[in-house]
Amino acid sequence: RLCMLLIGTCHIGEVQASLWDPETLRICEEAGVTVLDALSGQNTTDGATKTMEDLLNAYPDQIDIVLCHNDDTAIGAMNACKSAGVSDMIIVGFDGNQSAVDLILAGEMVKATVAQQPYEMGYQAVEAALKAINGETVEEVINAPVTVVTAENGQEYLDSLAAMQGRSACAPQISHLNEWNMAAGPLPPYSRSAPPRGRRGPLKSGNRNEVIP
Repeated sequence: RLCMLLIGTCHIGEVQASLWDPETLRICEEAGVTVLDALSGQNTTDGATKTMEDLLNAYPDQIDIVLCHNDDTAIGAMNACKSAGVSDMIIVGFDGNQSAVDLILAGEMVKATVAQQPYEMGYQAVEAALKAINGETVEEVINAPVTVVTAENGQEYLDSLAAMQGRSACAPQISHLNEWNMAAGPLPPYSRSAPPRGRRGPLKSGNRNEVIP
């Protein structure tokens, strides 16, 4: 039986809500995975590093998998493991950022990341809005596809991103993605017409995706 940690929270207005709802925990239990704990990593590399350090101390030699809210927290969890001399952890991120995929291809502890499809999400949202305006029935839950990026398809994923960026109408802006807090990674597949994500101000000194060698 595998033992897993969950790191991450989301913010809805002024309310901090746990991403790990009862349904998530139920699915884990049915899959034979025991969830040891679920804590916030503050959605940052540094925050997740501190959280993972605490969790490694709380659950020594008990953790098999770490599932993270985004790739920044996955990198933070990996850094904490390295500092603690742990080398056999399975860490999964979310976002499909190039920084995470590079680590996956390098054989690091980050073994996978989940890439969303913003273009498809936007398309389906507008499609549903038009249906609602026209009085048509709209499904209560609409699922947009995701891609699980691993060592097996990581290079193909990066190649597709490079091809998309090369054809993108936003190509002049792509070289400046490092200036955008919310655009740390490349544009996902199917997003060739999507602009960079909302600006949150320039990055401060230091690389928020800094990896411990």
